[in-house]
Amino acid sequence: MRVIRLAREFVISARIATFPANPDMSCSTTTVSPFSREKRMKTWANSAMTAVLLVAAAAPAITNRATAEDLRDALPPDVFLAVYGKHNSERDYQREHYAEVWNAVEETRIIEKTFQLIQARMAENDVGKMLAFRDTVKEALEPVQWKKLLELEEIIYGQKLDGPVGHSIVIARFPDDGAASLKQGLGNLFAMADEAGKDNINLVEETHANATLLTLQLPPQVPMSPVIGVRGDLFIFSTRTDFAKQALTLLDDPSAESKFDDPRVKKALSQLPEAEDALVFFDGKTLAQQLDGVIAFIRGVGAGNDEALRIATLIDSLLDELLIVDHEVTVEYTEGYQNRSATYGEAVSGHKNMVVGGMIANQKLFSDWSKWVPAEASSFSLNTGATVTPLYDWITTKIPEIFPESEQAFAKWDQIQDQFDVHLREDILQSFSGESVSIAMPGPPTPLGPSSKSVSFTRCSQPDRVKELIHRAFDALQEIPQVQAQGITLEESEQLEGFEVIRANLLMMMGGLTPVFGFQDGWMAMGSHVDAVQTVLDTRAGEHDSFAGTDQFAKFGLEVSGDVNAISYSNIGQSIRQAGQAMQQFGSMLPMIMAMAGQGGQGGPDLGPLQDVLQLLPPIGRIVSKFDFIESRLSVTQPGQNENSYVRHTVILIKPPAAAEAEAESAN
Repeated sequence: MRVIRLAREFVISARIATFPANPDMSCSTTTVSPFSREKRMKTWANSAMTAVLLVAAAAPAITNRATAEDLRDALPPDVFLAVYGKHNSERDYQREHYAEVWNAVEETRIIEKTFQLIQARMAENDVGKMLAFRDTVKEALEPVQWKKLLELEEIIYGQKLDGPVGHSIVIARFPDDGAASLKQGLGNLFAMADEAGKDNINLVEETHANATLLTLQLPPQVPMSPVIGVRGDLFIFSTRTDFAKQALTLLDDPSAESKFDDPRVKKALSQLPEAEDALVFFDGKTLAQQLDGVIAFIRGVGAGNDEALRIATLIDSLLDELLIVDHEVTVEYTEGYQNRSATYGEAVSGHKNMVVGGMIANQKLFSDWSKWVPAEASSFSLNTGATVTPLYDWITTKIPEIFPESEQAFAKWDQIQDQFDVHLREDILQSFSGESVSIAMPGPPTPLGPSSKSVSFTRCSQPDRVKELIHRAFDALQEIPQVQAQGITLEESEQLEGFEVIRANLLMMMGGLTPVFGFQDGWMAMGSHVDAVQTVLDTRAGEHDSFAGTDQFAKFGLEVSGDVNAISYSNIGQSIRQAGQAMQQFGSMLPMIMAMAGQGGQGGPDLGPLQDVLQLLPPIGRIVSKFDFIESRLSVTQPGQNENSYVRHTVILIKPPAAAEAEAESAN
């Protein structure tokens, strides 16, 4: 799953820029003739990126092998995000689950149906172009040995900023000639771009550090030069040629400093389990330094424009107050049928004097998390959160300081608050300090499937004032005729002392919802059902079993003792099954309902396209349901042993393979 997340992040962040060339690098350069010049494609970029990402996303694991080089050496010290993943055979059983997902994709023919749906809505001439494009891309990627790519052995990913543009690099190790086949296929796409771009794009092949690199040189105004390369069993992709060369040079010089040689990484790893599957290093300090380049860029572009310079000053001031994470190191490892991760992080020195530091530094930790959560909870989250008051104070002070003309708007804002006798800072922000609890429990069955009951608590220091404002809001709503027609009222709860129930005609048609709110022991409580709130209150009082004593909690093998910043649990498998079931039901019912609704009337909107899309929901729901092998997740964050530090442990339970389940049932 880490590799899949890398692919997703790679798409979002690979925006590209430049990296200073190394004057000591000796390279040989040749211009390459394009592939299949008869076939011109102007949308080559999406195809190239998609192919790269398919490699990462398709690989559920990465076979151990002894290698001369350590890929971790390739990431330079100036990246702010460094990721290393490797194969762990303990997770090979998960391939059986992913195979079932793919089988569902093939059996439902969802790809073919989607393609047919798109084709049916296109003009005949456009259909021909699309088919030609598909065939050309297919031909270009014909050399790629996809099965070899599924056996990805290890991978690194790095990201950095240079001004407003991001640089990314990926180096992946494949068995046999998998890397060469990928480079050949993507090289064909590059050649298509070269042909389509005519004189604006050049395709250049060169060698560096025993690697063959193929660069797509774009016009000077485009801050990127995507490059692919191969060196033995290594495949290289970067958004900048110089970045790729720098990484290869570092890879050949283990004595040179790399990102993972940072003393902070070594300190964190001494307090974390072994990184069996992945190692991630986020360097907040380096990111903060590189974001200064964004501000410098804005100021350079806006030179002579007072408005742009003032905006740059505001952004600069805001970043100084927000970036409080010095670094964070995460390791992933496997225990049985559990995907585990552990994180160690530290805040920057003096963070308590920053705005965000003031928002989180004085939060009250949970010393009794287990007393909040009933045994039957299907999901829950406890979080110390943040108080928004320091940010509000900064905004109302800093903006008038930089933009004096805004003082009139803030004065008007104060007048409006006085007029309605509701003050955002004093009445709302200061009333709620940010600590919160949310819990979901199974609800009664409905015609559309299972339902749930929800309860939430938020720490409240001014219950009387908040209650007064709520009553004023309801009184105002009663003046609206449409609201009056719903018969919305507030009534004292008969079951919960000090609580009030919201009654409305519409709520009675929604499975008997009885929204309730009240205040107790410094908390404001809200719930969808009275009995759900009562269950949580009974758990708090020790009169109801806690989730901490259940077999489900014991499955995680995660001891949670002492104060807690945050803890959360979710029954992922159940949520996936319910989502898949809902998609199949809605996909079957809605097209018929829409068809009946459209009868007897003319001149209305054409619902045909929407009906066609809805018909895809049942097969999509069937595919989604296959992901229920991801059973549940538990995560907890607590203060670390060192000053300004924190630790986070996350466990994801994975469904055992069919053979293991059968063996367990036989033993029982």
